[in-house]
Amino acid sequence: MSRPLSKTRVYIASLPWRATRETLRSHFSQFGEVVFSSVAIDRATGRSRGFGVVEFRDADVATAVISQNHIIEGRTLRVSPAFERNFNSFKNEITEPHELDN
Repeated sequence: MSRPLSKTRVYIASLPWRATRETLRSHFSQFGEVVFSSVAIDRATGRSRGFGVVEFRDADVATAVISQNHIIEGRTLRVSPAFERNFNSFKNEITEPHELDN
């Protein structure tokens, strides 16, 4: 049984090792409102694992982002739909989500 894909979250792969959730937010907020961004962190080293997640308020923005090419710090990112998942359950692996802007 396959897991459903999110309409608003995208999976980001091939991130530069220095990328943070703020790096993702800064880059992807030019396309639409980012409500969540996170980079997976290796528990042993405290360094990025090279992938993350961005969630947009609008599903149409997520769809548009997936169809475009993205480069951060000279690296071409792979952007695809994310599976539906409770990312808050990854407290030890993924940095805390930033607060929603009011």
